Amino acid sequence: MKKLLLIGLVCLLSGMAGIPGAWAQEKDPVWEQVKAVNLPEKSLKASWHRVFRSEMLTEELVSEGTVELRQPDYLRWETLSPVQRVTEMDANAPRGRFKLPQEKDFSVSVREAASDNAYLVVLAPVRRDLKQMIREITLTVDRESFVLRYVTILDPDQNFTRIDFSHIVKE
Repeated sequence: MKKLLLIGLVCLLSGMAGIPGAWAQEKDPVWEQVKAVNLPEKSLKASWHRVFRSEMLTEELVSEGTVELRQPDYLRWETLSPVQRVTEMDANAPRGRFKLPQEKDFSVSVREAASDNAYLVVLAPVRRDLKQMIREITLTVDRESFVLRYVTILDPDQNFTRIDFSHIVKE
C-alpha cells in the first residue's frame, strides 16, 4: 500500500508522467498550469518531510528523505530518518515492469483555498484498486506561481499524510 501511495505521489509531483494529453475530462486551466509549472521534462530531485496521522497512533509519525524521478518510469524514494531505507523502481529493470498511475485514473477538481493564497487540486481515484488505498490526494499550490507547496493524502480509513517538498530541482 505504501508503495502505491508513493508512486501516486511522485506521479502527481511530476505532473502525471507518461501522459501525452489524452485526457477525457474537460481541462481545467488551473490544473493545466499546475502541470506546466511542476512537470519535469527529464528528471526531478527533491527533499521531503512527511507527517502521518492516524487515530490508531498516540503521536504523529515523522520522516524525511529524498526523491528522484526520471521520465518515463524510474523512481528512487530514500528515507533518511527515522530509519534509513531506499525504494527503487525502474521500468527497465529485468525483475519486472511497473507503470505509474495516469491522469485518467483520477477525477480532478480545483478550488480556491479559504485562506493561504492557494489553490487546492483534489484528485479522487476512479479505478477500484486505487480507491481501496486512496480516498483523495490534495495538491496545495501557490495561487500566483502555481508551484506545489505540499501534498496531502487521505486514505479510506481517514489516515492523513502530509508531504512537504523542498530543494526541488527539475530538468
